[in-house]
Amino acid sequence: MIRKSCLLVVFLLTFAGVVRAEYQMLDRIVAVVDDQIILASDVEQELAMQVMQRGGDPAKLTSSQREEYTQQTLELLIRSKILAYKAKRDTLKVDEEQLEEAVRQQMQQVKEENPNFQDLLKSQNMTERELRNRYRKTLREQFLTQQVQQKLASRVEVSYRDVQAFRQTYRDSLPPQVGVSHILITPKAGDVQRAEARKKAEALLARVKAGEDFAALATQNSDDTGSAKEGGDLGFFGKGNMVPEFEKVAFALKPGEISDVVESSFGFHIIKCEGVSEGKVHARHILVTFPPPSEEDDKKAYTLASELKERALKGEKFADLARQYSEEKGSAERGGFLNFFRRDAIPSEFADTVSKMRLGDVAGPVKTKFGWHVLKLNNDRETIENLLRQEKLTELFEKTIEDTRRKMYVDVRGGKP
Repeated sequence: MIRKSCLLVVFLLTFAGVVRAEYQMLDRIVAVVDDQIILASDVEQELAMQVMQRGGDPAKLTSSQREEYTQQTLELLIRSKILAYKAKRDTLKVDEEQLEEAVRQQMQQVKEENPNFQDLLKSQNMTERELRNRYRKTLREQFLTQQVQQKLASRVEVSYRDVQAFRQTYRDSLPPQVGVSHILITPKAGDVQRAEARKKAEALLARVKAGEDFAALATQNSDDTGSAKEGGDLGFFGKGNMVPEFEKVAFALKPGEISDVVESSFGFHIIKCEGVSEGKVHARHILVTFPPPSEEDDKKAYTLASELKERALKGEKFADLARQYSEEKGSAERGGFLNFFRRDAIPSEFADTVSKMRLGDVAGPVKTKFGWHVLKLNNDRETIENLLRQEKLTELFEKTIEDTRRKMYVDVRGGKP
C-alpha cells in the first residue's frame, strides 16, 4: 500500500497484451534480424510478460486485441534488435550490477501485481527462471537503447530562435506535447478524527512495548490489508521505494528496534526493523489510516485550491505556491512540475480542462481521487527547450533506426506470428 509506483518506463515495449493460454501453435520463425531470429513463441512470451507486469490475466484478451497487439509486439521486437545491433556497433555496454537490480525489481513488481503469480506462470507454460531470463534479456536491450539515446542526445541543440518560433506557432493551440505543473490540495479529516487515529496507534505501540507479538498485532489491527495477512511484513526494500516519512525512520532503525508513531500521507505507522542487508531494510509495520474526510473537509480543500489559483493568476509564482502548499511532495519539490505529456495521453481527469488551456494558462481546481488540483501549462524557456529537445531527439532516433535497418538484413516472414 505504501510502496511508491516503481514501474519501469519501457521505451520500446509499451503495448500490453497476451495470447490466450489455450491458443497453441507450432513454433516457427516470424522474422530474421541480421543473424538473429524471432520466433512466434518469442512474441507470445513478450506479450505474456508485459501483461503479467501490469497485473493482467493472460486469458482475457479478445481475438481482435490479440491480433493487433501481436503485430505491434513483433515490430517492437524487431526495433529492439536493430537498436541492440547499433549499440554493439558503437561498443556500448551494460552495467551488469544495474541490470541485475532492475531484474530483481521487475520480478518483485510482477509478483506484487499478480496474487496468483505461480498459477499465472503455469497457464503460460513458463517457469519463474524463464520469466526472469526473459526480463533480463528485455532489460538489457532497453539499457542499450537508453545508451544509444544518450549518445544521440549530445547531438541535439536548441536555440533561442527555436524557442521563440515554438511560442509563436502554438500561441493559439496546444503543442503535440506539454509540460504540466500542479498544486494538489487533499481533503483531510478534522483534527478530532485524526487525533483519535493517533491515539489508536499510540495504544498499539504501548502494547508492542509491553511485549505483545508485533506480527500478531499487525495481523489483527493494521489497515494495510496487503501486509497485515503477513504479520505486517514488507520484506526487504531499498531507498526510494517507500514514502519519505516512512523511509527516513525505517533506515534509521537497527535490527529488532521499534519506532515511535510515524505519520505519513497514508496514516500513522509503527515500524519494526527485522534486518539490514546490502543497503536494504527488512521491516514490518502496523498502519492506522486516517478517517475519511467529510463533505465539509472537501469544501475546505476546494476553497484553498481556488484561492491558490487566484493568487497565481494575480502574479504570484506558481512554483513558489506549489512548494509551499502542494501535498504531492515529489512534484512540490520541483515547483509543482508533474510531467511532460503527449497531447493524446494527458491523464483523463485533466484532459478536458487542459484541452481548453494554452501555454502559460492556470486553471482548475480539478477533482481527482487524490484531491483538488490547480493546473498550469508551463511556457518557461527551460520547459520549451526540453520539449524541443525531446522532439528533435525523437526524430533523430527514428532516423537512426531506419538508417541502421537499411544496413542490416531484416526479413519479416508472411502470415501472423
